[in-house]
Amino acid sequence: LTLDEPMHAPSRPKVVMDGSEQPKFGDVMGFSVTTPNFPSFLYLAYLQADGTVVNLVPRQGPIRKQLAPGTVLKFGDGKEGRQTFRAAAPAGPEAVIAIASRSPLAQLEALETSEQGQFTLAAAIREAAGEGEKPENAQDRLYLSLLREALADRPEAEMIEREVTADVLHLTVAAK
Repeated sequence: LTLDEPMHAPSRPKVVMDGSEQPKFGDVMGFSVTTPNFPSFLYLAYLQADGTVVNLVPRQGPIRKQLAPGTVLKFGDGKEGRQTFRAAAPAGPEAVIAIASRSPLAQLEALETSEQGQFTLAAAIREAAGEGEKPENAQDRLYLSLLREALADRPEAEMIEREVTADVLHLTVAAK
C-alpha cells in the first residue's frame, strides 16, 4: 500500500531477477535494476523473510550520487567483482524494493549511520515466538514507516510533491 502510487508512475525503476523468483537454499540470486527516465537517487532494500531489511545501495560519501536515466545496475551474481547473494534460511516470502527519487529521501538516508552508509535493520526474535511466527518488532515495519514519512515529506510547504517512483520484486525462498 505504501508504494502503490509510486509503482504506477509512468516511468519507474525496474527490478528483474536473473534466475528464478523461487530460489532454493544455495542458489545464486542475481538481479538488475534499471533507473527511470529521469535523473534519480536510487534506494534499494532487500526485505528478508525474517523481517530483516538490508540496504543494498549505501550512500558513497556525504552526498548521494544522482544516477542518469536508464542506468543499469547489477547485484548478487558474483560477476565482474560483484558480491554473490545466495538464498538462505529462513524460507519464505522476500522482496527487493527499488525506489527512485528526484531528490534525496532524508528519512532513509538517516538510517545510514556507518561510515560506509550501510545499514541492516535486524529483526529481533522474541524468545516465545513459535516456529514460523514473524518477530514481534520486525524492522521491515520501521523501514516502511520511514518510507511513508519520506513520501509525504515536503521540506517547504509551498513545494510540489516529491517525484518518487518504485518497483518491487517479490520472490519466495525455499529449502531444496
